[in-house]
Amino acid sequence: MAGPALVCWWRAILGKLPTRDNLEKRQIVLLSIQCPLCNSTEKTVQHVLFECVVTQKVCDNCDRWIDIHSVRPNFAASHFMSFNLIRCRKKVNSMWRGMWVAIVWELWKHRNNVVFNDRVVDDSEIFVLAQLRGWSWTKFKPNGVSVLFQIGVNLCPA
Repeated sequence: MAGPALVCWWRAILGKLPTRDNLEKRQIVLLSIQCPLCNSTEKTVQHVLFECVVTQKVCDNCDRWIDIHSVRPNFAASHFMSFNLIRCRKKVNSMWRGMWVAIVWELWKHRNNVVFNDRVVDDSEIFVLAQLRGWSWTKFKPNGVSVLFQIGVNLCPA
């Protein structure tokens, strides 16, 4: 995985991403406290990564992708740990958690592109880019993990 994505992941786990609420705590004056993705009030890292309706759509796409139904926690560390597929090998779960990092990284990059480059919000683009990034990180993947990136394949057969 790339260094910036891991830094983003680590900062998300610690709640230290420079979201608007964290910037206000540092007394940085902002023109708006609205979430750039959904236009509701951006409260915390949890909002941007887990509570925002755009983020929810990306997570729903991810769940549909591997045909699971889940309720995800709203805190980064717990959310990351929920990316654990029961009955799956350790290698598959390791790759699935890598996908979580890819999703967080793409969400954060997309959010910043909306804020700084006047991009349009597109949850489908975020999901596809996360898939591609996750796939590119598996370039040196362990044997048997490539099925993770095939749509409609049961990752963990009984």
